Amino acid sequence: IEANPFMRAIMAHGTSVFTSTKLAMTGFGIFVLVFLAKARFLNRFRTGLFLTAFFTLYACLVCYEIVSLLRFL
Repeated sequence: IEANPFMRAIMAHGTSVFTSTKLAMTGFGIFVLVFLAKARFLNRFRTGLFLTAFFTLYACLVCYEIVSLLRFL
C-alpha cells in the first residue's frame, strides 16, 4: 500500500515502473544535494548538512523496511 497519491498512480503501472521511478527520484535528489553541497540555504545552513540528514533518515527507513520484510519470512 502506498500513501503518496502520485506514487500510488505510478504503482498502478506495475512494480518495475514504480521501482524505476522511485530510484530515479531518489537518485536525482541526491545528485542535486551533492552538487549543491557547498552552497548555503537561506545564507545560514550549508546544504551538505541536509545531505547528511537526508542520508541518515533514508538509511533508517531502509533498515526499517528490511526488518519489516524479515518479519514476514
